Amino acid sequence: MEPLEATAIVSAQLQIGMVLQVRLNRPAEHLDSDAPTVNRFLINNMLGYGLFVGWHYSCGSRYDSEFWRYARERAWAGHREAADPEVVDCAALEKFEDMIDLLNQPVIDKADWHRMCAVPLTSYAQISQGLGC
Repeated sequence: MEPLEATAIVSAQLQIGMVLQVRLNRPAEHLDSDAPTVNRFLINNMLGYGLFVGWHYSCGSRYDSEFWRYARERAWAGHREAADPEVVDCAALEKFEDMIDLLNQPVIDKADWHRMCAVPLTSYAQISQGLGC
């Protein structure tokens, strides 16, 4: 369960930090225009986290248990439909797929090392190497 716990902690920190940053550094009269922008960013980010963690669990484990089979065969199978850009009105799925495409390149260009979809490219690389995705 560690990826879920770590993601929850980072996500909570990000959300609290964003709200505090906006509220402490922007006049109150901007609240109505700031809220949709903050919400859109957080939706994109949360979907990115969900795709990353779902991908992690879909890669399974060295253990062949009912949990890992369910994660691989049922939970992950619907990720494209659940994150469909037309349904969720954001580009998280496209960003996630771009990250996977980067991992499939024989060499990742230095200009792409900074890329993220909720988490940095290095996290994607660690999962792909560790679990054999």
